[in-house]
Amino acid sequence: MFRAPGSADGYQPSMSDELMVIDGKTQTGQLDFKMAAAACYLPVSFIHLIAAGIFLATEPKEHRFVRFHAVQSLLVFALLFGGSMVCILGGMLVLPAIVMVLGSVIGGILSAISEDLGGLVTLLALGLSMVSYFGGAIVGIVLSLGFLPAMGGTMLMVATGSQARWPLLGKVADRFA
Repeated sequence: MFRAPGSADGYQPSMSDELMVIDGKTQTGQLDFKMAAAACYLPVSFIHLIAAGIFLATEPKEHRFVRFHAVQSLLVFALLFGGSMVCILGGMLVLPAIVMVLGSVIGGILSAISEDLGGLVTLLALGLSMVSYFGGAIVGIVLSLGFLPAMGGTMLMVATGSQARWPLLGKVADRFA
């Protein structure tokens, strides 16, 4: 069913429903839309965060291509950086500490029944905390290393005029652009 934008039912087209304008100049700096959107993914220091923040704050809603990529780049950064921090801090600090404390408490209680059983539980807790530690480090490092190709690849696609929509993040970015 076709619905006109602004019709009585309140329908507003999403970015997937309308063709984004990728040719034009930004209000801020008179940059080409494609270059401005690509700057939001520049994987150097925190330049992408600054660029995304500036374009999101200063560009009018009609410049959806630039605003969409500003929001999407912030979401990609939050996903990769936040995910790596959760894995590193959670997997390397919090989870091993919890496992060791529980293992020591349970092992201490069971050692009253049998010293061998208490020692086995404590040893098992040590092994699980080591697996958590190294697993958190590996997943956190992989997410951190994935930042450069993810942002760089998206930057190159956007600079050439591609939509470069991330599967789930693109839908979220579409709502806030």
